[in-house]
Amino acid sequence: MLQKIYISILFLTVVFWLTINYGVGISCDEVHQVLQWRQFCLRGIIVGGILLVFSFIMNPKNIVHVIEFSIIAVCTVESVYSMLQLYGVLPSLHSIFKVTGSFYNPGPLGGFIAVAIPILLHNIFMFHSNKAAKYILYTALIINIVVLPSTMSRTAWIAVGISTIYVLYGNGKLVGVRAALPAPVKKHPRFFILIFAFSMLVGAFFLWHLKRDSAVGRLLLWKISALAIADAPLLGSENFASAYGAAQEKYFANNDATISEKLAAGSPDYAFNEYLQIGVEYGLLVLIFELVILVFIIRKSYREKTFGLSGALLSIMFFAFASYPLHLPVFVVVALLILFAIIINNSRKIYAIIIPVVVILFASFNLSSYNQKSTNVEAWTRMQILYRNKCYGDVINRYSTIYDAMDWNPRFVYEYGHSLYKSKKYDEAIPILENAVRLSADPMSLNVLGECHQALQQYDAAESYYRRAANRIPSRLYPHYLLYFLYCDTGNDSLRRIEYEKVMRMTIKTESPATRDLRRNVNIREKDYLTH
Repeated sequence: MLQKIYISILFLTVVFWLTINYGVGISCDEVHQVLQWRQFCLRGIIVGGILLVFSFIMNPKNIVHVIEFSIIAVCTVESVYSMLQLYGVLPSLHSIFKVTGSFYNPGPLGGFIAVAIPILLHNIFMFHSNKAAKYILYTALIINIVVLPSTMSRTAWIAVGISTIYVLYGNGKLVGVRAALPAPVKKHPRFFILIFAFSMLVGAFFLWHLKRDSAVGRLLLWKISALAIADAPLLGSENFASAYGAAQEKYFANNDATISEKLAAGSPDYAFNEYLQIGVEYGLLVLIFELVILVFIIRKSYREKTFGLSGALLSIMFFAFASYPLHLPVFVVVALLILFAIIINNSRKIYAIIIPVVVILFASFNLSSYNQKSTNVEAWTRMQILYRNKCYGDVINRYSTIYDAMDWNPRFVYEYGHSLYKSKKYDEAIPILENAVRLSADPMSLNVLGECHQALQQYDAAESYYRRAANRIPSRLYPHYLLYFLYCDTGNDSLRRIEYEKVMRMTIKTESPATRDLRRNVNIREKDYLTH
């Protein structure tokens, strides 16, 4: 009886930590990101302490089962929630997508569901003799599989396919496949291997063209991230966005890029590949160390036949190849719980202490920081109405009071620097905007820096910043617009004419009223310039 009470308490505790995304996952803006990490720290202290206590008073096998069924329960609820969105019963949390679950978009939803499927499959094999448990697990499996295609997450589909094969192989379900093959396949194996390989190529072609623009963008992202790693291979760079922006500038400045790459270029906050992002930010040594640890953990799980847990970990690892799960607290929670379950299974109690203690220490150390960040970000969002209404003097007065506490946030820093520029405080704006460049890959800070230097008649510096902005995202019209007017001011007729031709003829990603206005202004100015 006492053991059942312990199991119930632990189940509710783990579910409490896993539902971190609900209620605060309605946006991916700064406020909600900070709130989610604050919730992660607050709940991590509580759950870490309870897991630590229960590691001493409960059988490790029971803890493993509680963690598995908690993940199954939360993912299945997420799938049911998504189904209700799909049929219009509940609203989506994003205007573009019909299905998001409790996430901001369907990509992370697909990755989250992919974690549950290998655990469900493994437990169906484990509880095959228990009819009630088997029917419940089958029902949950069907619900999750049915919702998965609607997420349109190709990475999640691949992750599920790989983890499913792993679980089937681990449970001995693929051993008799060769014997069960039809006679023609046994007689001509090479022919059918070629057919299988061709089918895989067709599938890959289909996945590529399902969202082709997205695929091209990802490939460019990974290429530039790899170049950023090459710039600081051992120790990494301080900030991914800044390192990425600098590497992209350098890449496009060399004129080796294709038109499709130029149109796909952007200013991402994530590499959409956690391995590359770790390599950029922390260097290859840290990346190799983390991969070695993961390999040892999966090897331990495989030997102990906890195929569902290691299958779920494989799902996260493969999903991390083309997404950003480690930047979402709920995925960090799931990964920590899976690692904890694998480590405590058939291990000494000392190993069961490590992860809860690390979580408690990390969460305690960061909680006060996230509390302060939450207060400052909420204050900033209240002040933003002044920026949106172009009350730049009031923006400067208000933003200056929290700048030291908010100098980590690229949007805040840019808004402050831009307001100083608009108020003609160019010397004050320059160091603020330089900080914005260090925090973000967005070229707008470079544009405004150029405008500050141009206003101070420092034309060489202005030209350098405009060139950097033009190279950072080549499909943007605005840097060439600024360069055109700079050359009008300096009287450089040959370069002015080159920039005029670029503005009027260059291919850009999306035509809009703003870009049409830029072209019209340049055309009017060129006519005036030639007539005078």
